[in-house]
Formats: sequence, C-alpha cells, structure tokens
Amino acid sequence: MTAQQVAGDDGPRTLPAAFEAVAARYPDAVAVSAEGTDLTYAELNSAANRLARHLVVQGVGPEEFVALTLPRGADLVVAILAVLKAGAAYVPIEPGHPADRIAHLMRDARPACTVTAETFAGLAGYPGHDLTDADRAIPLAAAHPAYVIYTSGSTGRPKGVVVSHANVIRLMSTTEPLFGFGPDDVWTLFHSFAFDFSVWELWGALLYGGRLVVVPYLTSRSPDDFLRLLARERVTVLNQTPSAFYALMDADRNDPAPLALRYVIFGGEALDLGRLDAWFAGHPGLERRDTVLVNMYGITETTVHVTHLALDRTSAAEAGAGAIGSALPDLRVRVLDEALRPAGHGELYVAGPGLARGYLNRPALTAERFIADPHGPAGARMYRSGDLARRHDDGTLGYLGRADQQVKIRGFRIEPGEVEAVLSRNPSVAGVTVVAREDQPGVRRLVAYVVPRAGLPLTEAELRAFAAARLPDYLVPAAVVLLTALPLTPNGKIDRAALPAPGRASLPGLPAPAPETGPRTREEGLLAVIWGELLGRDDVGVHDNFFELGGDSITGIQMVARARLAGLTLTSAQVFEHQTVAELARAAAEPARAAAGPREAPLPAFLRTLSPYGLAEPGRHVQTRLLRLRRPVAEETLRAALTALVDHHEGLRLRLTGPDATAMTCVPAGDDPELLTAAGPGSASEAKACAAIDPVHGPLLRGVLIDGGSLLLAVHRIAVDPVSWQLLLDDLETACTQLERGEAVRLAPTATSVLAWAERTAPTPTLVPGRPHHRVRIVRTELSAERTGLLPEVLATHGVRMAEVLLAPLVPVLREWAGGPVTVDVAGHDRDADLARTVGCLSTLRQVRIDDLPAAPGDALKQVKQRVRAAAPTTRPAEVSLGYLGEDHRADGLFQPVQSQGPAPAYPIEIDCRLTGGRLEMTWSHDDRVSADRLAFRHAELLATLVDGCLLRPGTGYTPSDFPLAGLDQSALDLIQQRIGSPFGGRS
Repeated sequence: MTAQQVAGDDGPRTLPAAFEAVAARYPDAVAVSAEGTDLTYAELNSAANRLARHLVVQGVGPEEFVALTLPRGADLVVAILAVLKAGAAYVPIEPGHPADRIAHLMRDARPACTVTAETFAGLAGYPGHDLTDADRAIPLAAAHPAYVIYTSGSTGRPKGVVVSHANVIRLMSTTEPLFGFGPDDVWTLFHSFAFDFSVWELWGALLYGGRLVVVPYLTSRSPDDFLRLLARERVTVLNQTPSAFYALMDADRNDPAPLALRYVIFGGEALDLGRLDAWFAGHPGLERRDTVLVNMYGITETTVHVTHLALDRTSAAEAGAGAIGSALPDLRVRVLDEALRPAGHGELYVAGPGLARGYLNRPALTAERFIADPHGPAGARMYRSGDLARRHDDGTLGYLGRADQQVKIRGFRIEPGEVEAVLSRNPSVAGVTVVAREDQPGVRRLVAYVVPRAGLPLTEAELRAFAAARLPDYLVPAAVVLLTALPLTPNGKIDRAALPAPGRASLPGLPAPAPETGPRTREEGLLAVIWGELLGRDDVGVHDNFFELGGDSITGIQMVARARLAGLTLTSAQVFEHQTVAELARAAAEPARAAAGPREAPLPAFLRTLSPYGLAEPGRHVQTRLLRLRRPVAEETLRAALTALVDHHEGLRLRLTGPDATAMTCVPAGDDPELLTAAGPGSASEAKACAAIDPVHGPLLRGVLIDGGSLLLAVHRIAVDPVSWQLLLDDLETACTQLERGEAVRLAPTATSVLAWAERTAPTPTLVPGRPHHRVRIVRTELSAERTGLLPEVLATHGVRMAEVLLAPLVPVLREWAGGPVTVDVAGHDRDADLARTVGCLSTLRQVRIDDLPAAPGDALKQVKQRVRAAAPTTRPAEVSLGYLGEDHRADGLFQPVQSQGPAPAYPIEIDCRLTGGRLEMTWSHDDRVSADRLAFRHAELLATLVDGCLLRPGTGYTPSDFPLAGLDQSALDLIQQRIGSPFGGRS
C-alpha cells in the first residue's frame, strides 16, 4: 500500500480500517510467523475479529482500555488487533513484571477487562468477518486512543502515554516514502510490546502486506540465535537499540550469516556512530546499496520516531557525535533556550501531528510537558522533551544528553527518582540516591547508594530483591552500595562525583563482604574474573547469582562473548538456566569434554573421493594462499601466531591413518610449525613449502615469509575448505595483533571437533580406480561487478543458493560439449552453528544429473534447486565438479590475499567460483585432454543472461525440497502456490 492508502484518501484512518484493507489485498500472504505458527492475513484478521466480538460483548468500546498480559507469540498480535477492532486501546503489561508493578498499572489504567491466554478459549462461536461501527458502542474515530505505554516517572509513579490511531497512521504514512515499505519486507517483533519500538515493528509489517516474525524471548537475549533467525527468515527490516546491535555485531563477526537486510533502524538510546565501521567492513555488499543503516531519535510522547539520519560508511565516519539527523517531514523540531527562543543549542521541543494526547490521569504533568507552541499556529502544542540538542549549520541535529536526571538504559527511559522512591519505602533505608554509571566502556548501569538506618541490618541482596518485587527488571539497580552517609557538596547537595564505584573501596565504615567460596576449577576462575570485570565487583563467589549481583540480559550477552574469547563455550540461554558461577562453569565444561572427540575417525566422504589420487603422498593436494602484509610483522610474531593456530585448531593437527589412508586421527598440540623464509618471491618458495606438507607424518601447514612483505601459507587439503581458510586468516590476524600488544593469544573456541563431525558423517566405504594425471590448464572468467551486485537479489527472490545459480547455465554448456547429459559433483560448504568455528575439510559432494532445463530462467533455477537438494551425498566422483568458495578474506585486514592456488584437480574439469573484488570469478581447472576455454566463456555468457532474466519476473516458487517432511510433489505444490502467489521476494 502507498502512504496515501494507509492514511486514507479522505482523512486519517483508524488502524483496523487500514489493516483490513491490507488483509483484503493480501489474504493468503503470511502475516505473522511465531515459533512454527504461521498466520495468513486472512487468518489473522478472522481470529482478531472473533476476539474483538467477544470484547464488545464484555462492554469494551472506544475511549476504554484493555490490559494485555500475554507472552510473545501469534496470540499477542491477534489480541492487539482485536482490542483496536473493538474500539478500545490496549495497555501492554509484561506477565513477568512484579505483582506490585502490575497492580499499580491496573489501578492507574482501570481497564475494562484483561486479555490472558485463557481468553482465547471458547471464541469459535463468534463470527470472523470485520466489525463495523454498528457493532461498537460508538463509532471509532482516528482521534480515539490506540494504546497506552507506561514510562518511568520522577515521582515514583510510572506515567501512561496515550497515543491515538491518527498518531500511528501518520507515523507510517510520513516514513513510508523514506523506506519504501512493501509486501516483500520481513520484519521482526524483537522488542517488548511495552516498549514503543514494538509499535513501529508491528505496523511497519502489517500495514504494507509484509511478514512479522515474532522473536522468542530467549532468542532475543542470544545474539547468536537471533543472527541465525535473521538469516533463516530472510529478514529485511531490523530494528535495534544500539546496545542490542553491538552484541549482534559481535555475533556476526564471530560467525557471519547470509543476511537479506534492507534496513537496520536504530532507536531507543544514543548511537555510537564510530562503532558502525566494523559492521560496514564485515558487509562490503552494503556499499553497493542505497542506505542500510538509519539512526532515528524518538520519544514515546511523540509516537516512536522524531528524526531520521540515513548512514552509509562514509557519512557514519564523518558525522559528529550524537548526530540524529533531521525531523520527519510532518514534524517540527526546535532547539530553544530557557525563554523558548530559537538557539544554536538548548532544549529540544517537538511539534506536529505526532504528539500524543497526553498522560493518562495526569493533567498537571500533561500541561507541564505538552505546552503551547509560540512559534506555530494558534492552538498548536509542542512537547518539551528534556533532551539537550545542537542545531548544526546544515539544519541537522546533534543529541547532547539530558537537561534533567533522566537516563536511558537498554532503550528504556528511566527516572532515578522512581527507583529512589521505591527503595526509600524499605524500613531499613535512611537515605538513598540512584545514578547511572558507565565504569566499563559501553556498559551503563543503575547504581543505588543507600544509607541503612542505625541498628537495622541491611544487605545488597535484600535491597535488590525488595526493588525486584516492585519494579520491572530494567529499573532494578545493577548494584547497591551501602554507605555510612551520602557525600555532600558545600551547598548541601549530593556530591555525585564522590560516589564510589560499586565493588571498589567506598566510604569508610562498611566493609565489603567476602566471597562465599573461591574458584575451584579453571572454568570457575575465568567466569569469576569476567563477572567481576563486567559487574564492577571484586567479591564474586562461585555460588553467587549473576542477576542478584546486578547482571541483566545485555550484560549476560557481553559475558558470553568474553567467555568464548577465554575458551569457554556458552550460550545466552545457559546464562538464564545456570545462574551461578559454579553451575555455569559446569555447563561450559561439558562441550570441552565432548569436543575431545574420538581418537580416530573415518575419512569424510569428500576426501575419500580423493584417496585414489595420492591424497596421502607428501607435497600433493596442497592449497596455498599468498598474502600481502599491510604493515610489517616481526618474524617471531608470525611464528608464534602460526604455532597458536596449530595448537588451537585440531584440523591442523590431523594425520591420515590406515593402510589405504581412509581414516584420520589428531596429534597433540606442541609441535611448532617451521616458518620458512626466502630471499624473494618465486615458485621455488611455494614448491619448498608444498613439499614439506605430509598428511601422514605432518606437518599440514607451512608458512613462507617473502621479503618481509608477503606471507605464503601452504595447507593440506584434509585441513581446509573455503570456510576454514576464512577462519584461519581471521584467527591469524587476531593472534598477531594480540602478540604485538604483549597479550596472550586467545582465540574463539571451537564447538565441535572435526573428528567428531567425521565420525557422525562416516560414509559407506567406496573406492574407485585412480585416473592418470595430466598437465593442468587454467582458464578464468568473471561476472561483471554490476551483475555480481544483483546476485543477492536473485538468491532472495528465487529462494536458491549460489551453487544452484552457477549450475543452471552449466547444464546446457556441458550437454552441448558431451552430446548428452553430464553428471556433476556439486560441492557444498554449508555449516550449522555447531560447526561455525571448526577448521577442516567439511565439504560435501552431491552428484547431480540433469537431462535438460526449461528455457525460462526462473523455471530452470527451480528445477536445478530441486535436483541438487534431493541428491544424495556421493563417494564416486563424476566427470565434472562445481564448487562455490564464498567471498575472499576481507580486503581491509592485516593480510590481503593476492593469489590463491588449489591442488591438482582430481576431475577432468573442476570449476571453483568465488567472490573477489566485488566480482564473481570462475576458475576452470582441466587436464590437457579437455579443451575447456570455450566452455568457460560460454558459461559466463549464459550466467549473465540468467541473472538478467531472473530479475525480470518474480520468484517461481517452492519445490518439494523446501518441505522435506510434507511428502508433496511439485504438482501439488504448484496447485498450492496458485492460491498463495509467489512465496519469495526476500524469503527463502
């Protein structure tokens, strides 16, 4: 839908009317996905209508409120729509909030009724068609409330912000031209529905025919799991607070995922623009798109978003600190001094149709914050934000902080006074002040400083429990410091600069408690240190509870990341399951014990195909990478870094065993790889390194430092595949950097042993006679940078993988060459999360034989996709092999790849394709019995034609391989797709 259609041709619409128009237009498209449940627009609309009629029967109507106490899931989206269809406004109440907090919100909002999970029972008798004003107590208008979201209040009472239908409709219609929302978009409902960012996520999808993916709570707390969800669901629009995104960046850096993101939109708290460069560096494809990252400053009282700042890599680097861009087109943002006069810097005021109706049951506070606009038309209001800002010469804005004590943590607005009011009600508290501290860079926490009443016992744990029973988790202080007195300035005010850091030396009079039990194992010791650093404490015991010490979900994410760097394999979900040092240390020790793997394992299927071709012979089957050093690195540093790589990665210590070299084992760490040096470049250096490689006796890796400016790495094929090369180069740079800083080398841990993987995937023993070796010829072709940049869209639109795109034009080329069908071995390098850090040759082969393909590009891709995914792994090599090796190591790192060389081909024709320098390069290796030059160039021509043709029409649909458990054939799927339309367009 267009912005005008959302808003309505004859004035503002209500949200139900706008949604129902979308549901009528896309009835069979999936509207909501939630943990295995998919609701189409028709199903979502019908379910919401039945619940809405139930609410109307209960007396619910416009200007009334309905409380929602539902967990994340499809029913939550149904309930929000149902309340709005009934004419009422929803009041989101997190079921996990303390009973005291929930009781206060219920008293303040006085909802007509509450929707819980039990409410959904017994709705089958209600009709599912749309409600009209005749069904409601009074007609529903755009000015009626749509929701009430509570924010922290300085007096100790949270305040409810009342937002109308018109507010939300104008938010979407005014931002739609900036983003181009549409039915191909996939959004995540990542945030709590009690946080107004969720309003943007919900309607950004549902008012434009998009798909909303409800993110499970534990997934939202685990950046690794969330990253995999983004890739699996092909999410195109991601909304994040900066705190959450920084953790996602770390997860992506450790285990990159193929993302389909069109936009990443920030909000909720200040964005550190300098930290975005790492994201751009890890996603060079973003540079070829328009704008992907967007910073949006906003306030609940002004309906989610106020400003818009589009960022590319250059503008993010050049923008000043706190840059928040320009006002949305229909808002007026002013920077005024204390006399409400325009100023270069001052307090930020917002005017325009985004302003909320005001605060529920708080007329005095509404009058204080929503004031007359002296610079606007008669009767206009503006909202006094309390934020300080600077207006730059180009009219853009820079955020400077708060004019009062309000703070933002994890995207939530927090009034310290609210927390102080709750803690002061404890009978043992004589005095209290609450401040936000950032003792660790990037870790902002609430800290309460408390003076106990004389003679009354009081502990930090008791106070945090007292607060947790009355406040939501984001308002509970991360630490409580007990003092004999609050420090004062000469004027008698609290001296915040004199407040001590938690867990450190504080004011005299109160000794810090000793740890209950000291660490007893290596894992406990590492975790105690990490907890202490993150939580600012020096008293962590092995039985202490992470959350009782002041940890929260964001700190837990950071703790998991640091633990992995220290060699402990943990997940964010385990932090919630095992909340003490001792419990978490035991959980971390389990993968380490499991990773030891079997002492010997069968050779994987891919390598067994190479066994007859001298796999065990020294100097054979060696891959090399020539790397240019971007800066000088000492020889001893490179030697130590290579040693660390071999010690850390089991795959570099493999040895072939057995009479036919059909099994492998792993030798212990400890043998230093010899770092060879050479006077200058040349084949002699490479030949010397390759000759030293011996897969039976070792080593599998050799390095040659050439003229101090280049490094040649030679590795045996049993130790690497394309993913492993990327891991090794990243880890080598990490090790060099740490050594140059004088630090010990700490590499991210490996979850699964290569031997354990090989044992799980052991093939049926199949050997084939070896082929005679002939002289190798090489021919290289490439796809233009422009067409290469279009490949991600082809993959997303047609739901295919890169190897399938490469195979489709190869079929007619080989058929013409051979005079009939040709069998192709398609190499796969897909890994799950457990194998993301495993070094070794984890490639698989699927043997595909395709007689002919349809002429239409999309239909050809669909047939190739089905054949590849239905093919079984093979150990008997075909005549031709095809492999997609991914993208070259990032060009901005310490090591710049300048040349790659694989081993002699085991096939008459081997085709290896990789992304390098923004182009798709295809390397054909063939022996002198085959003339492949013409074939290679013809393949490149047909590939270019395929890319162009695929983008001229929408995706051609699912294949049975997309639903392996359903037992459907292609004809049955085609009938289903005639009803639902094309399923792709960003989702695969």
